[in-house]
Amino acid sequence: MLICFTKFLERRTWREAALLSMVMTVSLFTHYGLAFLVLSLNGVFSIVFILKKAYTRSTLWKWLVIQVAPIIGVFLVYQIALHSQFEYGGYGSTGYLASGYWGGGSLLSAIGFLYSRTRNLIDMAFPIYIFTVILYLGIIVLFIIHRNSKLPLLLGIPFIVVGFASLLGIYPYGGTRHNLFLTPLIYLLVGLGMEYSWRVDRNKIIFGLLLVLFVRKAPPLIQAYYDSPGESGVGFIVRTLSDISTPADPIYVCLGDDPTVQYYLELRYPIEGNPIVEGVRGPGPRDYIDQVDIMLEEYQHAWMLILNGCGDMTPLLDHVRAEWNVELVERRYPDAQLYYVDR
Repeated sequence: MLICFTKFLERRTWREAALLSMVMTVSLFTHYGLAFLVLSLNGVFSIVFILKKAYTRSTLWKWLVIQVAPIIGVFLVYQIALHSQFEYGGYGSTGYLASGYWGGGSLLSAIGFLYSRTRNLIDMAFPIYIFTVILYLGIIVLFIIHRNSKLPLLLGIPFIVVGFASLLGIYPYGGTRHNLFLTPLIYLLVGLGMEYSWRVDRNKIIFGLLLVLFVRKAPPLIQAYYDSPGESGVGFIVRTLSDISTPADPIYVCLGDDPTVQYYLELRYPIEGNPIVEGVRGPGPRDYIDQVDIMLEEYQHAWMLILNGCGDMTPLLDHVRAEWNVELVERRYPDAQLYYVDR
């Protein structure tokens, strides 16, 4: 998107305009956070258009026309996913996203919030000290050597927009996968730092040292990542369930269409001969409670896999406990619990 945007500003033809519009629209459906990059590029264009006297009204007209498809895309993405974040707290009112919204306070706390969340994002991009050192070098290069180019706007405004949204409680900025679309900008800043060290170091000694320090830590980190069990507790619980359940035991899953649950239940640790009862959320407030009642009346016992994404399942568990024995078999903080219910 950044490349197409830059080409459009350079050539300002309908061909470049159409290509940028297509890339913007398609990009929205690869990561909904890219709606903020589209918004940021509108800001960059506005600044450049005002400052660059060479840009004519025809350039503005082209820009307005090519925004139609991305605006429709933003609307669709908002209906599909973003509406859950565009409320104070959104999905982040509970769970790991909660730290991505500023809770209010002083200007100093807002600055500290933005700095710490940016550090989280940098650590997610490549968590070693030399990466951060080169990144800071890239930021210095950006605002000193490239201060008269469009680069500071292109690489800076997206962070400002997302950070401002998090301060307003609109969108989480916590260094999580919701901010993953910002990491290529971090890599570009690191690239500026490396490129500068290459140009100024005649003998390439400093550049070579940075490169060695950079690469030296990479293989162990990558190996550790792939050897780690991951943060999701669903896999651990489904593995436990496959080991201790007996054939014909019903398994209630509050989110049966969750791709993580489907992966573990159907592919990783398939449980054969056990009926899977997928939770439903109908129009009635008791629908999912009635569903569990019917299941227990039929089988007289059941395993219940509860996930955070199911919402508040306390009313259901309290209802079941009134007539049945409910045993917490395993809890994997923060995202999954396994219960066994019988007489």
